[in-house]
Amino acid sequence: MESLEREIYGPFAFGQSPYRVKGLAYLGLRDSFDKRVPGGMRGVVARIGRTEVEAFFEQHFLPSSTYDILPLIEASQTAARICGVPWREFVRVGSRLQAERDLNGVYRAFLRLATPKLVVDRIPRILMQYMTFGAVEGQMTAPRRFEGVSRGLPRPVAPWMLAIAEGFVPILLETAGAKDAALLSHPPTVEEGSGAGLEHLTTRFSVSWV
Repeated sequence: MESLEREIYGPFAFGQSPYRVKGLAYLGLRDSFDKRVPGGMRGVVARIGRTEVEAFFEQHFLPSSTYDILPLIEASQTAARICGVPWREFVRVGSRLQAERDLNGVYRAFLRLATPKLVVDRIPRILMQYMTFGAVEGQMTAPRRFEGVSRGLPRPVAPWMLAIAEGFVPILLETAGAKDAALLSHPPTVEEGSGAGLEHLTTRFSVSWV
């Protein structure tokens, strides 16, 4: 288990990495775990079994304040093990459910008027709206195909981010009128000279629909 902790946190003390995410992400995580995981968030924290993790998740998360994202990665991996499903699938399903909930909230007015092209043009902004690090960019390369690339995501975070996109983006596109929308990613590459103890990855992905 210590090797797993090193793989996630690298040289950083727990909760002290420079990779920050808005508290809204943690509030959503807590709500998701309480609905999807036996024992909810408390059960996940108990399974991890470290006092610093308990203290971190007991704090009052403010939606617009930022917090170390790496505890979120460890918690989601633990939740997936509790549920007996692969981590990436666990994250993908949770993202899909969040997208379906957001259709009646934050994205409702936008999607009522949006086209699939307008949605994919906003993919970079949608995917990076909560994080203070990394970047996503891309462009249309065919009438129904968007090619994108993510950069500067630390190795523990990159697969989580892609799973979020795989669940979230197709739902938004299909709500905007697309059919058979899918997001496919290519194997990541390590960025030269990247990271202060955690490698940064570049991942290319494509979004297509009919």
